[in-house]
Amino acid sequence: MTDANGNLNTKATNTINFTLEGNGSIAGVDNGDQATTDKFQQASVLPDSTSARINAYAGKALVIIKSTKDAGDIKLNITSGGMTAQSIRIQTKAAANTSSDAISSYRMSKHCYILSGSSSIPLPQSVEATFANGTTKNLPVTWNDYDKDALKRAKPSSR
Repeated sequence: MTDANGNLNTKATNTINFTLEGNGSIAGVDNGDQATTDKFQQASVLPDSTSARINAYAGKALVIIKSTKDAGDIKLNITSGGMTAQSIRIQTKAAANTSSDAISSYRMSKHCYILSGSSSIPLPQSVEATFANGTTKNLPVTWNDYDKDALKRAKPSSR
């Protein structure tokens, strides 16, 4: 949210409404406010795949858009009470690999904790992959080598 001079209004908490037209859907919204319970994909902020609303936090909000597999246009409309409505048009390309055996996502822990002075990191040996056809399968992971001696020399964090 900006003022008349284009400066970010860090006190703005306006409700921002998003509507989507065309070859896409709204995957989620956020505003960076760690204290709010209205987050990402909850029904309170995302009533359906083409509309969302969230209060700005420090003058900012985020909408995440997912395109379809087809080429075409997506138009995102943004409104907020007392503000000039805005829209953006996005041109999408057709998906390159739409076969049912393509991996669409995978699940793996993003944190790995070790004690200071450890001689190795226990990295996962497999990940759970979800394929375009909805099936899942554990697949092996191959990791690049790393300097194990550097782990032994690492100092503990002072946080």
